[in-house]
Amino acid sequence: QSAGIHVWTKEMLIALHRLQEQGQMPKNFHWILLTEKPTQDFPLFEVKTLPVYRFIPGYAAWRLFFILPFLSIKSRANYFIEPGHFGPFNLPSKIKRLTVIHDLTPILFPQWHQNFSAKAQQFFFPRIFKKTDQIIAVSQNTQSDLEKIYPVTEGKIKVIYPGISNQFSPDSQIEKKPFLLFVGTIEPRKNLESLIQAFDELKRTPNFEHFQLIIAGKRGWKTDEFDFAFQRSPNQKDIILEGYVSEKRKIELYRTCSVFIYPSHYEGFGFPILEALACGAPVVCSENGSLKEIGNKYVLFMGKNDLADKIQSAMESGISGSEYAQSYTWEKSAKQFIQLLKKS
Repeated sequence: QSAGIHVWTKEMLIALHRLQEQGQMPKNFHWILLTEKPTQDFPLFEVKTLPVYRFIPGYAAWRLFFILPFLSIKSRANYFIEPGHFGPFNLPSKIKRLTVIHDLTPILFPQWHQNFSAKAQQFFFPRIFKKTDQIIAVSQNTQSDLEKIYPVTEGKIKVIYPGISNQFSPDSQIEKKPFLLFVGTIEPRKNLESLIQAFDELKRTPNFEHFQLIIAGKRGWKTDEFDFAFQRSPNQKDIILEGYVSEKRKIELYRTCSVFIYPSHYEGFGFPILEALACGAPVVCSENGSLKEIGNKYVLFMGKNDLADKIQSAMESGISGSEYAQSYTWEKSAKQFIQLLKKS
């Protein structure tokens, strides 16, 4: 996938591998990657490829519950690290378990998720949290949600903020262009209907007559309300659905947009607001979930009905959060991650 869990996993592995290259990894650490597809990206790590045969009914569950644990035991692993909420399952107690939790939206707001995914997490989370030895939460907000809903997690949680790639940086030679920007998956939690409504309101004012709204991200699930808002917008021709974009294109969009808007109903972290800030974009976002924690004083927070006003204010604010956003580094995250493993 290309959402937050994928970003966390990929960038954390890159940062850990870089520490290994630089001789900053503890000498007794040996990393084994259990991957779906072959990769040459981490030559200093041992890679074991275990494909997912989706055409075989039930194979994905068999792989998760039996094959992965078997490989962990065979490899004499001391720690099993699961970056994507689920598992690890069926491990002997001598293998410690570490689970990374990004958010609890499938539990808090199941209506925004695919039914099977929400029900699976509702069913498995109590068992996972009871058996896991350590949990990494990506924000204080996620830690608070965990402890409130699953008291068994108290004392097991360590907050380690993710970083952002150093590719995200401003370019003073690039001029801003007349467009508003959103980056993320098109799905109910992102609240894009409010963004389209605010855009329609702004288009009725002289300063925004020539503006466009660019939505960069692949189509997700339960998009009926978004489709309805898009189809009924009188400014449909100025709403550009770019779909999934490359990192190069995303950086270009962040650097040249007039304002980046992230009206999400709830987030466990919120990579896009830091990426946009790092590239020099003014940012407007909601205060929901972790966004107030991560956005700090460098973004403008929207209320229930003032998104259009906040967008105009952001264009005039002159607030710069680039240096702040770039303080979130993957090197820092990886070092904290290693320290956590050393203490366990």
